[in-house]
Amino acid sequence: MIISNGCMQDKKLLALGFSTVLIEEIRKKSLSLTGLRGISQTALARMGFSERDAITIRDRVSRKPIPSNIVDRIIFETGGVCCYCANGNHAQPFQIHHINDYASSRDHSPTNLMLVCPTHHVYIHQSKVSSKEQQEIKRAWTSMWELASQYVAKGLTFPFGAFEYIDYSIPGSVTDIFSFGPAKPQMCEKLAEGPLLQNALGILYDQNKILITGDSGSGKTTLSLALSAKVDNSKVYRYWVGEKGSAETMQEVLTFLSFAIKPIVLIIDDASSKIVDSHIEKILGFAQNDKKLVVVSAKQDLSIDSRLEQRVAGLVFPVTWSALQLTVKENMQRHEHVILGYLKSKGLNTYNGRRIGYALADTKFSEVLDSYATGTNTVWQFIFMLASGKEVLKRRLAELYDRGRLDLMVMFLGVNHIATGEQGASLADIHDFYRMHPYFENQSQPSSEWLNAQLDQLTQWGMIRRNRDRYNLAHRMLALNFLELSYTGDKLNTDLLLDMFFAADRPARQVLILWSWLRDTVIGSYVSKWIASLSPNQWKQLTDQVMDEGLMWLNVMTIMLSGFSEVLGHVLKDRGEAVANIIGKQGKGRLNDFIQLSTPFKNNAPDSWQALLQKLDQKKFYQLILHAKAWELYNLDSLFNVIRELGYTSWILSFTGQFSKSDFKYMASRLDKGDVQAFSGLIKFWRRFVFDISVGEFVEYMAFVPKILKGSDIKDYRFDFHHRGYSEIMSFPELIDKIMEELDPDQMAREFVSLTPDHWANVLLLSYLSEYGQHRAIADFMFKIDLDRLIQNIEIYYLDHLHGFRLMIYQLTYDKKRRKEIAVRLRPLVDRAVQKSISQGYKEHEDMLYAFKEIDAPWVDDYCFHRGILLKQHKKFIGDDNDGLKTNAFYLKDLDLDGLMPANKISVGDPGS
Repeated sequence: MIISNGCMQDKKLLALGFSTVLIEEIRKKSLSLTGLRGISQTALARMGFSERDAITIRDRVSRKPIPSNIVDRIIFETGGVCCYCANGNHAQPFQIHHINDYASSRDHSPTNLMLVCPTHHVYIHQSKVSSKEQQEIKRAWTSMWELASQYVAKGLTFPFGAFEYIDYSIPGSVTDIFSFGPAKPQMCEKLAEGPLLQNALGILYDQNKILITGDSGSGKTTLSLALSAKVDNSKVYRYWVGEKGSAETMQEVLTFLSFAIKPIVLIIDDASSKIVDSHIEKILGFAQNDKKLVVVSAKQDLSIDSRLEQRVAGLVFPVTWSALQLTVKENMQRHEHVILGYLKSKGLNTYNGRRIGYALADTKFSEVLDSYATGTNTVWQFIFMLASGKEVLKRRLAELYDRGRLDLMVMFLGVNHIATGEQGASLADIHDFYRMHPYFENQSQPSSEWLNAQLDQLTQWGMIRRNRDRYNLAHRMLALNFLELSYTGDKLNTDLLLDMFFAADRPARQVLILWSWLRDTVIGSYVSKWIASLSPNQWKQLTDQVMDEGLMWLNVMTIMLSGFSEVLGHVLKDRGEAVANIIGKQGKGRLNDFIQLSTPFKNNAPDSWQALLQKLDQKKFYQLILHAKAWELYNLDSLFNVIRELGYTSWILSFTGQFSKSDFKYMASRLDKGDVQAFSGLIKFWRRFVFDISVGEFVEYMAFVPKILKGSDIKDYRFDFHHRGYSEIMSFPELIDKIMEELDPDQMAREFVSLTPDHWANVLLLSYLSEYGQHRAIADFMFKIDLDRLIQNIEIYYLDHLHGFRLMIYQLTYDKKRRKEIAVRLRPLVDRAVQKSISQGYKEHEDMLYAFKEIDAPWVDDYCFHRGILLKQHKKFIGDDNDGLKTNAFYLKDLDLDGLMPANKISVGDPGS
């Protein structure tokens, strides 16, 4: 209900603390404020007011009113909407509430006033909500309304519930994290403080945007909140991805950015669950100095081929446990007293049967931290172990069991959270669960009031969270752990719940996601039985639904059915024509998905290929390849190799006859900066399946490589490890020198010291290539590197990226001038890395020691002798024999520019034709 400026009495009553409901009742009875002051409580009751309202009227009319200008200000700041409901509903009743009770404070100042609906007014008083929490709620809503009001002014609808204001003034406690949900924003800033945070901040300030990636539970959300807090003079908002499609979601975000006037940071959490790569790229393109973007993207365990991280390589910041470990342990150590006090209060301060504490016989807290840090893979698992998570969940499970089997409802929310991502379950979904689960078959259905009360309680416990009026568990890892515990204790009802989600009427995408999460857990036995239980006809129906989602999801399905060859045969049988119809369709038939499916089809349903190739529209397929994205060219030749191996060489020659030599130049000109790997894929395909090329054409084509590298950052560099497709370049030192001329050693040195492990080998292939030319770009680059900063950066990541560390060692062999210094700095790191590799049963330490031997052979020999490590002869990172890299070098020297390069193109007479 909106109070009209023209209705002076309404405003006066509002200033006295009346609710708009009661004001409306007074208006209906044609009573004036002066008249109310002279009417007794008894008389008011006779006039039809309830006893409660009569008492309120008598109390309020004797108050000193809130000044009119302050009433206007409160309504303006809140939009006439309850700060607790925060839903933009101007029609619902409200009143002005004193945060610190008026009876004791007599405080009418704006900071002590907030707008609430009658329901929440009762809630505040009955629940004795602290003034501090009320202030938090008020700040969150007024900050949101500041933006929402701009939508309203333009006649647009603001997506209430989609955006959340992040309030860093709320202190929180380190023990909040033991609820298994995220810590308070201010505490996130303290927990993440360290070199990792500073590295991420460098990207955000430099680019105005950052893409934080990592596995579930890796600490992405914590880092995003900590990072955003460091941006000066900016308000921080978080966008919750909902159930809308990718395009709608993108538009919702872009509209929000266009209306943001003051400097902001927008966190987009779990972006990859709903937003496709191209739309994420478009959103990132809208970042500005005063509108910074922090996009959080979970690494999927579905093996879905996404190239977003490669396309925006300079923005990517991967979060790993090894990188966070030291920072988290140090921050936990700083809060040792508080944490131990919390664990003691909960009866959880034991480790391996011994108390954790300060006494001589106690286990030291630092020892517990070290032990859990070593035995876990994510920050979430570490916190879970430190908080005795399994014991806490067991207690909570027992408590929920005794409260009308609420454990089953929580389990439903957890499974739904995993299957649908951040979409969550609505109240209607929860009602459906109670109707459908056999356990509740003969019981009365719960009321919405009862359910809301239980959901509120679970929210207070930190087990669930609510966004957009939908419910999820606090974290997907919590959902998985709760589900595993439930499966162990009550397999029957857990199976019945899972049957609901693996039913034929469930969206195929949800089934695949849930399948991928459960297959390697204790619940994997259920998944295996489910796979075995489906008939060929049921597999056909499921595959039909999967193919409606697109080839990417069919590819996911084939990956998860590895090991079930008979089932995979049923899935792919007679699917050739259907696949051909999907190839090239917008959003469903990407070229790369077809490439990845080619091998499963070859191995499990080779007969499908004939129908596929007959149905495939060659002209459309030619256009699809001609305009392919760079990353789709990496393995293009592998698709045609499969077709050749199946005996369809004639089809290949017929199809590739559509290409002209100008097509190569067109395709090469469209490659992304730095992506020489895509060039390698293109030229491999071209020389093998399209044209034989002359030496002159080879030289002409190789001129694209320096163009691709020009102006690129190190993070953009991507090379095929064997320079396949153009390995003969080793015979052309002048071409190599032209490539090296495009490098900027100073810029490369600045960038190299802060690279994350996925980029540590980005210069390695260039370095190797430089050995065959005369240019000194690589030598200059290596000598300009700040070793102190580089070693500090390596120390953050290397223990969790042993393979990357080995490649980094090889890269450092190219610093000839400082080899002794590098050897001394790397020895302790190599020692720790070798110990980890051995303790976890890896073989990486042998390759690592062989690499380090090129820098410090005497130390490696002595190290191996004293530890009984026998090093076999290893090849270098791309092979000591350089097979392919010097192919026909002697032959090429004798050819003129018109002579053909060594024969490579297939012919009808090839095996398999």
